[in-house]
Parts: sequence; structure tokens; C-alpha cells
Amino acid sequence: MVKKTTASAAGRETVSVRQEFLPLAPAERTAWRRTLYDLLGEMLLDGWMAESMEKGITRGRK
Repeated sequence: MVKKTTASAAGRETVSVRQEFLPLAPAERTAWRRTLYDLLGEMLLDGWMAESMEKGITRGRK
């Protein structure tokens, strides 16, 4: 994990870059993660279906 050091009122504090770019609350992160996984699943399924149909069409012509 990438870390960067920032100056704060309490001294020096190490903050991960991931924390800096994930300002969402845990429940919101879970919802976003589910949405992203759903989208990824749909993309993979669409790609597989397109490839299968293309192979099927090619096989049907020969």
C-alpha cells in the first residue's frame, strides 16, 4: 500500500493514499462495491455471450 506523510496539528501522521481517495462511509463503500461488481459481471457476461454467438455463427456457416 502506498503511504504518504502529512503534517498535522498533532505532529506527523502517515495516511495511506487509499484512505485519502475513499472518503465514503463504510455503508456507501459497500453499495459502490456491489454496483461495481454488478457492472463487471454484466460486462463479462456480455463479452462471453458475444463471443459464444460469434463462434456459433461461425460454426453454423461451415
